[in-house]
Amino acid sequence: ELRCHHCRIKTSVPLKCPNCMGANLYIGGTGTEKISDELRKRLVEAELNAPVIHIDKDTPDALTQKLPEPPYVMIGTNATLALLADMHLTLACVVNADRELARTEFRTQEELFLDWWNLGEQTDELIIQTTAPESPFLNRLSLRQFDEWVQDELSMRKRFTYPPFCGIVKLIIEAKNQASARRISEELAHTLKRAFVEHNG
Repeated sequence: ELRCHHCRIKTSVPLKCPNCMGANLYIGGTGTEKISDELRKRLVEAELNAPVIHIDKDTPDALTQKLPEPPYVMIGTNATLALLADMHLTLACVVNADRELARTEFRTQEELFLDWWNLGEQTDELIIQTTAPESPFLNRLSLRQFDEWVQDELSMRKRFTYPPFCGIVKLIIEAKNQASARRISEELAHTLKRAFVEHNG
């Protein structure tokens, strides 16, 4: 079920988007607030006096305030990484890394490798939560094999004809419903194919 953490309303999860009738719904992760609440409970149970600072889009000014004396714990989304750029961390944890790695955008691994590499540079220990620790991507990262990862990434992109071995044009089609979007997409595809054939003789 879906639950709003502000007004506490509950409803069942729809099978389709009520606006466009699309079935490719995005399901979010555990949520930084839930993680923060759970961690506070665990710290109290362990009798550890470490405040938990929660940072997300609703608390963007959290780091402009005076931070407590260490030790303390920060919980946030990927956007938090930029705010932590000049800080030295004792321990950093990436929760639910598989969700990020499952993104289909071809630049995903490049972005994540650089983000997590830089995070590893500023922390004494980096823990990445995953169900696939044997992943070549994560092995390169854990062994700090930057050059080898670059070669892996370039080989993959060449095999699938991704940039820099080709050019890609991203077309976004917006419509009132899925049927209209499909019709527009098919008309556009037909037009582009015809233009391609004419251009190449």
